[in-house]
Amino acid sequence: RFSRSIQLPNDYEASQAEARYEAGLLIVRVPRAAHTRPRQIPVQAA
Repeated sequence: RFSRSIQLPNDYEASQAEARYEAGLLIVRVPRAAHTRPRQIPVQAA
């Protein structure tokens, strides 16, 4: 029996994780929280 566990950063929604076993591969998807998605900030030279 194989077991693996990982800790997710706080900016992921573990409660919305999805997993499926397909063609011998375990696929796990964990979405990022909406408030932590990267955003573009313009930077001006001084």
